[in-house]
Amino acid sequence: MPKMKISRLLFLAGYARNPAGWRDELVATTTEEGVVPAVAQTLWRQAEEALRLGLLHGYRQRDESSTALRGRIRLADQLRRRFDQPLPMEIQYDDFTPDIAENRVLLAAVEHMLTVPGVDEVSSARLRALRGRFEGVQFPRPGAQPPKWTPDRLNERYHTVLELAEVILRTRSPEHSPGTLGINGFMFNLETIFEDFVTGSIARALGSRAEGWPSTPYKSHLDKRNQVPIKLDLVWNHRDRPVAAVDAKYKGKPNNDNLFQMLSYCTALDLRQGHLVYARGAEPLKTYEVKHGGIELFVHAVDLTAPRRTLLESIDQIADRITAHLPAAHGPEAGATPPSVS
Repeated sequence: MPKMKISRLLFLAGYARNPAGWRDELVATTTEEGVVPAVAQTLWRQAEEALRLGLLHGYRQRDESSTALRGRIRLADQLRRRFDQPLPMEIQYDDFTPDIAENRVLLAAVEHMLTVPGVDEVSSARLRALRGRFEGVQFPRPGAQPPKWTPDRLNERYHTVLELAEVILRTRSPEHSPGTLGINGFMFNLETIFEDFVTGSIARALGSRAEGWPSTPYKSHLDKRNQVPIKLDLVWNHRDRPVAAVDAKYKGKPNNDNLFQMLSYCTALDLRQGHLVYARGAEPLKTYEVKHGGIELFVHAVDLTAPRRTLLESIDQIADRITAHLPAAHGPEAGATPPSVS
């Protein structure tokens, strides 16, 4: 059984990536309809808002053969291809066009949503209308990776919808090996979303409470010969060394194996505190002080069905607990800007 409703799933997915840009009013659906209609509704509503002022344009470098000079001549290509012929010319120029990465990513997400079964009629009609507005934008090739885009001031109105579009494109159904079953759709990995939410929100909370910066994820080794790898969801660093570890556990319940694993990580990294965060009900904090080791292990429970304010308060409480056990000063450095979390 799922541990959360559709509306909470969308909140966690959005908050882990961009808490300021996620707006509840864009999701006009009931939680019983399923994730496909909910995401379709969100996509076309955010896309219509982003395109309210028209398609975003930008400059793209183009190489062409032409009888008219535009930009500059590519001399090496001209000599190699034309030898002593003056026309056509091999030219290179910057074209101001809507065929840019931002529009390609958004068009790919719209096109993909139109192939997914279960989208409601209103969303299908809105998505088809949106597709018709991408005149001059190259349609995505099947199986091709979406282009990379960089957030900046010029594409600011696209930020929210592009982040949703990337979520849709990254979580489409896998087709890793030959077989007879082809699945056309997308899937949210709830374990990944929970881990991203926990690590991202705790890292932000620590950034306003303590000196240092987060590593998400953190990779190291258990032994001196680097034969046993370590991967933690979040490690907080201070003065060039790790000082606290956090591992999110969406599945299962607290058990000794997880405690032993966290203890070994703390020992290898010379940490005094390790925190396990489970997706469970409103269970009290459990603390374990390890004999002879000077290490404390904390087991936290996050109730994903709680009201949003309560959910975020539980994250703040975890950050407070981590800060209280840090070995250094707890306040941020004067004039320092809290590190951003990707």
